[in-house]
Amino acid sequence: MQHINIIENPMKSNRKLILTIVFSVCAIALFGFIQTAGAQEITNVNGPVVNPYLASPLYAITHFDSSQSDSTPYGSQSGVFTVDITKRPIVYSGPVNIITLASTNKNYMWGVGTYRVSYINKADGKWTAVAKYEALADASKGVFPAIPDENFSIFGESSAVGMNASSMDSLLKNLFGENYLDRLWNGIYSLVDKDNVLYANYNGSSV
Repeated sequence: MQHINIIENPMKSNRKLILTIVFSVCAIALFGFIQTAGAQEITNVNGPVVNPYLASPLYAITHFDSSQSDSTPYGSQSGVFTVDITKRPIVYSGPVNIITLASTNKNYMWGVGTYRVSYINKADGKWTAVAKYEALADASKGVFPAIPDENFSIFGESSAVGMNASSMDSLLKNLFGENYLDRLWNGIYSLVDKDNVLYANYNGSSV
């Protein structure tokens, strides 16, 4: 039996190797480009369309943006953090403060609650109401009178331990009036427009 040895031209072999490497590099680059383009497309699709009539793309309307996404682009930081909220300033607006809205001025925000509206200075770590409007008391023509800050403070520092439904109901009536349940549906939906005008619902009407 005869064996035939075939000797391949080294120049031809090198050309094949070079072509293989070039093809592989191009394929990787192309695949990477497709992945990047796809990721950018997904990002663009998932991002809510900016509403030009609002004070800000984020936090200028209830549920954070016009798509009502209830989400933000900010990720949470990892780690352990300790905060003493008893030493932080508070601006009271009602038992329910559905959202603190952005304004057209980065140093201020709108505090919107079930009872009142506040314009808050947040510059340099401050959290101070520079103006307050008793929206519910005004819209209801006194049917729901204004509640003093002290009542909110008492409720915030109270404990429900040992209380039942009856005793909790009694506490809430003492602090917020006999009709406290009817107060809770106010100031839930609100927005701030591009001219820094706040719109919110109180007593069935907009203020």
